[in-house]
Amino acid sequence: MNEEVELGIIKRPLLRAFIFVLIIAASLTVWFVTINLLEIETTYNNTLYLLTHAFAVTISMTIGIVLIRKQKWNLAYVGVRKIEKNTLKSVFYTVPLYVILLLPLLAVGLNGIEYQADTLNIATFVILFHLTVVIHEEFYFRGIILSLFKHNLKKAVLISAFLFGVMHFLNLFQVLFDNEIIFSGFFVSTLIQVARTFGFGLIFAVIVIKTKSLIPVVLFHWIGNSFARIVNIPSEFVLIQSVLYTIYGIVLLVVLFKKPN
Repeated sequence: MNEEVELGIIKRPLLRAFIFVLIIAASLTVWFVTINLLEIETTYNNTLYLLTHAFAVTISMTIGIVLIRKQKWNLAYVGVRKIEKNTLKSVFYTVPLYVILLLPLLAVGLNGIEYQADTLNIATFVILFHLTVVIHEEFYFRGIILSLFKHNLKKAVLISAFLFGVMHFLNLFQVLFDNEIIFSGFFVSTLIQVARTFGFGLIFAVIVIKTKSLIPVVLFHWIGNSFARIVNIPSEFVLIQSVLYTIYGIVLLVVLFKKPN
């Protein structure tokens, strides 16, 4: 299919978006419940934990690919493509994200950073795990769901970001297995994560629209997730980073939606 061919307005895009979110939620929920019932140790140095997650993600993405094929889309239409020369300069929109991410290192230096991963082996597992997580999330939220609303960029950005944030409520399943009450600190931290991922969803959506490729956001999302798992970032830096990401997200939205001169 030619990338430039106008596919027309998708009928009931919001309903289709929710269906795709349900596919993600169902695959991850089945995986999470299964590993807990089987008492598989949920640590990054457990190969079985990583393999079962990779299997769940593979099934989920296979279903997604089958459905977009029925829509007569190819993978390039949903951003699975290299960055073209005419959009290459838009990759620079990711530079501030890396600067904000590395603020703790710039502030306290390498010697002042505490690492959560004790060995290179664990760090490697963390990186591999988050690669599958990121590819799965970006394929659906900045790939398929964003593409459902290409006829209306404001809806595309806001709906894809909203659904991306809401999807992270799945983390509350951990409460069922840890016997925690719903208003525990874990619940509050989940709410914060939902708000934070909504903000990232806005930023990532704008970058994908500008570059027409998932590659820039997959790369940053992967590095950012892995960095957060390996490095123990002080809470004050997390707060500062969140504020800066929010400001930058607003800037990107202005850039995307400003009226041409």
